[in-house]
Amino acid sequence: MKNHVSITPIILAFMLVSQMAFGQQKIGVRFFQGFQNQSTESKYLVNPDNAVEYKIDIGTISNSRTVGLFSQFEFGFIYLQPEFLYTNYSVSYDFEDFQGEGGSTMQNIVENRQQFDVPVNAGVKYKGFRVGGGPIFHFAQEFESNLAELRNITLKKKDFSAGFQGSLGYDWKIFHFDLRYQTDFNAVTDHIQFSQRGLKMRANTSSVQLGLAVALGRK
Repeated sequence: MKNHVSITPIILAFMLVSQMAFGQQKIGVRFFQGFQNQSTESKYLVNPDNAVEYKIDIGTISNSRTVGLFSQFEFGFIYLQPEFLYTNYSVSYDFEDFQGEGGSTMQNIVENRQQFDVPVNAGVKYKGFRVGGGPIFHFAQEFESNLAELRNITLKKKDFSAGFQGSLGYDWKIFHFDLRYQTDFNAVTDHIQFSQRGLKMRANTSSVQLGLAVALGRK
């Protein structure tokens, strides 16, 4: 199963922000490596006949890789840093099927997720050091999953979700270093439905991210 979302409004919004004519402005390229905090959770899925059909376990959430554009505006000791990023990672699930032919069977399914991220980071800056935070908005793009091939499982993919980031950073010449903690408001399984009902699992994605940006232009 693959899905795509139009990114034109996002690109236009980022271009508009990047062309603001106030404050001291920097524009460049950004790279992040994310290290996921593993969220483990399991649940038995009971069908309308009150029979246990599956047990689902959230397996491994892979480390994420991010590349994109950043801009930074300085207003004295205050900074604003909107970014436009492309991120990919995967999530694996272990399904134990209790209703299949031949008895209980196990199946591991991996979802590949790619998304555009728009974090808006703001805070204070002093002698190159930055402390800040802000929201991050996710716009789903490439989405590959075989979960819908399972019996009574349907997918209702969310095209938009959001989270929050806290950030520590240091700027040295054209280099911008960041250490961020990110947590998302949505559960990993929010898009999965069993017998037309949501799973109501709570495990979400959170990660520690190490980032480097290189400023290519300045106004």
